[in-house]
Amino acid sequence: MTPLLLAALAAPADAGEVRLVYTGDSGGVGGTYWSFESLRGLKALEQSGAVGLHSLQAFHGTMGQDRLLVRAADRSVASTIAFLQTPGSTCDAPTLVMAFETSQDLLLMEPGAPEAWAEVLQPRLGAPIPYKQRRCTNPDGAEAILLSPPDGDRMARERLDAFEFRLALSGTLQVGDQSHGFTITGKPVQEVSRTHARTEALLAESEGALFVDAGNFVDGASSVRDGGLSLHRSLGFERLARLQPVALAPGHDELLPGPAAFLEEARAHDLPYVATNWAAQDEALQLPRSRVVTVDTPDGPVRLAFLGLLDAREAEALPTLAEQGVTLEDPIAAAQREVDALNALPEPPHVIIALTTAGRALQEQVRVSVRGVDVLIGDPTFATLRVVESDVQLRVLAEGAKGAALTLPMDGLATADLVVEDGHLTRVVSTPQLIGSQLPVDPWVTGRVTLARADVYPELDTLLLQARAAAPNEPLTDEEWATMVCEALRWSTGADTVMLGELPPAPRVPGALTELAVVNRLATSDVLELHRVPGVRYQALLDRSSGAVKTTCGGGAGVAKPWGRAVDPTRVYVVVTTRNTRSAGPLEPLLAAATKALPLDPPEHEVLTNPAGQPLTLRSGTLSAMRALRDDPPGDASSMDWLLSDAASAYPPLWTARVNQLSFRVERFRGVPTDAFAEVPETLATSPSSFTLGAASDLAVELSSRPLIWDARFRSSYTTLSTEDNGRQETADDWRASTSLTVPMWALPPKSSFQLRPWSELLFDSEFTPIELEDGTVNPRQADLSLTLGLSATPWKFLKSLRVGGFANRDLARIDEKSNEYGGRLEFSTLNTLNTVKLTTLGDVQVFGNTPDDDAADLRFRAFGEVRLSVPAARWLNLSIYAQGFALRGRVPETDLWAASWNTGAALDMTGAFASRPKP
Repeated sequence: MTPLLLAALAAPADAGEVRLVYTGDSGGVGGTYWSFESLRGLKALEQSGAVGLHSLQAFHGTMGQDRLLVRAADRSVASTIAFLQTPGSTCDAPTLVMAFETSQDLLLMEPGAPEAWAEVLQPRLGAPIPYKQRRCTNPDGAEAILLSPPDGDRMARERLDAFEFRLALSGTLQVGDQSHGFTITGKPVQEVSRTHARTEALLAESEGALFVDAGNFVDGASSVRDGGLSLHRSLGFERLARLQPVALAPGHDELLPGPAAFLEEARAHDLPYVATNWAAQDEALQLPRSRVVTVDTPDGPVRLAFLGLLDAREAEALPTLAEQGVTLEDPIAAAQREVDALNALPEPPHVIIALTTAGRALQEQVRVSVRGVDVLIGDPTFATLRVVESDVQLRVLAEGAKGAALTLPMDGLATADLVVEDGHLTRVVSTPQLIGSQLPVDPWVTGRVTLARADVYPELDTLLLQARAAAPNEPLTDEEWATMVCEALRWSTGADTVMLGELPPAPRVPGALTELAVVNRLATSDVLELHRVPGVRYQALLDRSSGAVKTTCGGGAGVAKPWGRAVDPTRVYVVVTTRNTRSAGPLEPLLAAATKALPLDPPEHEVLTNPAGQPLTLRSGTLSAMRALRDDPPGDASSMDWLLSDAASAYPPLWTARVNQLSFRVERFRGVPTDAFAEVPETLATSPSSFTLGAASDLAVELSSRPLIWDARFRSSYTTLSTEDNGRQETADDWRASTSLTVPMWALPPKSSFQLRPWSELLFDSEFTPIELEDGTVNPRQADLSLTLGLSATPWKFLKSLRVGGFANRDLARIDEKSNEYGGRLEFSTLNTLNTVKLTTLGDVQVFGNTPDDDAADLRFRAFGEVRLSVPAARWLNLSIYAQGFALRGRVPETDLWAASWNTGAALDMTGAFASRPKP
């Protein structure tokens, strides 16, 4: 697309100086930063033993106007709002309180604090200052505390929209045997109203100054409305219109509602967005690829060109782009094409500036691979608050020479003075702007922000997470916060493993956390995805993803223990991650390999949804679990402690339905209806007509918990062969129903990977049809009831199960003829896997003792074994070949000999294990 020319002058520019006022990745209203310098001083005094610090707690019911503070007696948001909503308050006589003020906060002791404490606190907090405290009442009877410096106890404007919300801390300070309450009220840094006022002032100070933004200027996802856009979003676009920018690059937050909605917002305010690698099928959704601005300076005109670069991976995070026909091209190739087109103009730009909020990897590619970009704006990772000014002198390169773009430091608001000499950029002076609380606010912005927050803050001003017992006065680290979010998602979704990328930083306040403090760190629209991973690939995924994602819970490299249990290769495990985590790093190919689909499989992954059918977001999944912990605590530990430690080691009750085997066989053969071909050597020509019906099953329901493991199991095998010559024959007929109980809490040795646990099983062994003898008589239907007591081993390496014990058996079919039988029993199963191929074995061996009623129907030894090799045809369907054997020996002289039978075959089996979703 031909660059848009805003202005043109005939004479070429030889020299000139242009000031840019720029921002990038500022985060809109949500970008305010709080730091409590006084708290650090108190902690230093605590470590020295001078004071004791107790009961720290953040609260939100303080509102400020310059140095004046208002808060309700109960410190709640609702009460403070109620006071300020009706002006005309009256106040009682002031009380002087001890205060300590820093550039970042104000510490106020409660009235009556001993004056001698000033000497104790002064080494770390500085000299105390007096502050006035008054109790005020508005015409509606609502009360609040007014705090002001000695020289200013009047509200400039006694209206709610003239105040701003301030984050504050309360606590108790102990010196010797005396204790006294205090509050620390933070002062906002990089706050949006002051930033806006300072931006307008900078533009007014320098004639011809230009405002540009690299992206993420407006607020994106709401922190208070799940799945919605920020309440402050419209304010962001209105602020941009007032700043009259010359070039803007869209970021993730701008594009969050989709291209069409974003462009409608931008065009409503006539905002000059550019996107160099943006290609829309619909011309109405197309953005300019660049923008050229000519600035008339005292030394001549200077032409500046602006590019806007988007990370192509945003297409994954923002599926509405593709849905509305917008493609994000390779930004490096697109940037080079546009730079070449700009330089081919009759009057090419003197300076080409790239605007972007893409990650560091893409910005490095721009510096290395794009020829002709002079300045790169948009890297917020440079820590610039300590930098007063950066002055860079640039060499003039020979035509065609490659020079890396100069990356300007950025941390909120900054200015860049560009000096052009002889048609080339020769100098850049950048000045970061520290936006502290001492700067004036913009009343219009303050009012809009306060009124929007006043509508939603009261309902979120409630305790959500109790403080940690061992560190009640410490804020969470980013790692601890990520662990808590991860575990909360694992419990809310019932996932076996949760994998998360980079999260917003932890709330920077000590002690317990309110809902408001938590949601302010969860302003994201990132949705949760469920990925189904077969058990045979689950451990490999965890091993390979180690280091590929920032945070993993519910399993890890080495030996996974999802929900405290060994990996079951027959199960399908649930891995939950977010769309952005999957698409923004190396996790996507790892998940694709682990969830590789077979024919007839369900979808490899899906987007989780809430009860209303809407995509479940990281925010709502986290909040639902934390609210559940608050409303129904799982134990005595605080909710923070539980999420940080107990959740990872929890062993919740788990129901599992197991289909160890389910196969059917039906075959109808119709033979040749004449004996004329009896001499033909073809089986199909000489075999009699027959009908074969067969089925085998091994089904179980299992409940496992820390104290007990219970199961109910049904096993059967039945095959009948009917021919015209020999009639009906049964080649297999047996069914067994059992229930067993294992007591893992009595396992020995206690902390070994291989343990033996008490076990018992009640088994009923029967058959579908009784055996008919040659003389036409029918044997009694088998009906044996046995009780086994013994030991059961934990799964270990390839050993899936091992049970050994003694049993008592009673033949219920001949209960009056036969006495109890006693004996020993050994049962085992193994499982070896190679990728998705499974080799299983199982065995069941019984040895019987003598009874007074022994006859030819009684056995001394009975053993059944099977070896099965299975290849998956679908997730729950295996193609198997197997060999089975049965060995026996009788108990009376005529049957006191060894005998065996065996068979081989192939089958199409349904197998699998289906587990419930654990809940705390």
